[in-house]
Amino acid sequence: MTPQALSNEIARVRESGLLGRSQALSRFFDFLVEQPAQGSAKESEIAFSVFGRSATFSTEQDATVRVYAHRLRRKLEEFNDRSPSPFGVRLSLPRGEYRIAVEPTGATPPAAPRHRRPAWIIAIAAAALVAAFALAAGAARLADQDPARLPPWSVLATDKRPLVIVVGDYYLFGDTGEGMAVERLVREFSINSKDELYAYMMRHPDTSGRYADLGLTYLPLSTASALQHVMPLLPRGKAVRVVPVSSFSPDLLKTADILYLGHLSGLGPLRESAFAGSRFAFGETYDEIVDRRTGHRYEGRAGADAAGGHAYRDYGYIAGFPGPAGNRIMVIAGTRDASAQGVAEVATEVTSLRELMRATGRADAFEALYEVQGKGVVDIETRLVLASPRDPADRNAATTASASRFPLS
Repeated sequence: MTPQALSNEIARVRESGLLGRSQALSRFFDFLVEQPAQGSAKESEIAFSVFGRSATFSTEQDATVRVYAHRLRRKLEEFNDRSPSPFGVRLSLPRGEYRIAVEPTGATPPAAPRHRRPAWIIAIAAAALVAAFALAAGAARLADQDPARLPPWSVLATDKRPLVIVVGDYYLFGDTGEGMAVERLVREFSINSKDELYAYMMRHPDTSGRYADLGLTYLPLSTASALQHVMPLLPRGKAVRVVPVSSFSPDLLKTADILYLGHLSGLGPLRESAFAGSRFAFGETYDEIVDRRTGHRYEGRAGADAAGGHAYRDYGYIAGFPGPAGNRIMVIAGTRDASAQGVAEVATEVTSLRELMRATGRADAFEALYEVQGKGVVDIETRLVLASPRDPADRNAATTASASRFPLS
């Protein structure tokens, strides 16, 4: 391995588009490759130099460096798998360290020709090689590197229906207490719209002078991150619109393809469709997911542990299946912010999509549960827990399922 081979491989990574549009990820990569070959940089040093953190930066409270290290590690692994180096060099980011490791791959860079050939032969050969390489590289990118060409995204592309992205917002109403002015905002999982609030007040007359519709909803921060990951993969030419779940009409389940992004607790009118035919159900709260086949319970700890700045375990869910009219329904959701972000990332990565396809046998109707390690509101690491085909025979069960299967809080 020569210094030139290493320099060429670093340039190849930079020019490949691997680092995406994230300037922070590019700065992080540049910082690491410019470090001395021996030794690992300190997390605090990276926080100051790359991410502009202040002197009050605390590794206990801010997981930014670890999050970007995890993302860069995954991207380098994916890049090495799909595009082996022609320079005999492999770059990686070892776990628990902040340095770029350089490993020889055994590939030998092509040697220079021993005999001089006429310039016109060299020119023709070079042009042919460039054309062949461009065609091969283009085909490889389309087949191996573009997540939009893999299920479940490729299935959306073939369907001619419009796509409705449903984002899980939450309805808020006011509580005036004993007076006339609103004293506090209330979020009640069983009340998800103005109509449901009025229906509730009809059933509970004592609240009719106390609760008030304010026309307010809120959207979790993780939904914006999920949209950022998903939007580049959507089919060109397909009509797409974004609808908050508070404004979602059930009629769309028969006329459009549906993609839900957000928290599992925010599914609203999509809950029945999302879990009809599923092996999973909610437990006592939306933080608890039960595998109905095995009885195993997966309990997210974000609500209990995140406030204290502790690392925690969270769970995310990805599903794709036919809708009641032959349309497509996809769900990419988490119990909390970290898992909602984590599953949005893996749902848009080639390596993770291939892992999902292998685990589900490329089933037309499938679902997967992911464990997400989080800190604060960021996802640090996401791994597949289990994946399996769904029962497509139950896809219309939503019309008869009881809402009592779902928690009230």
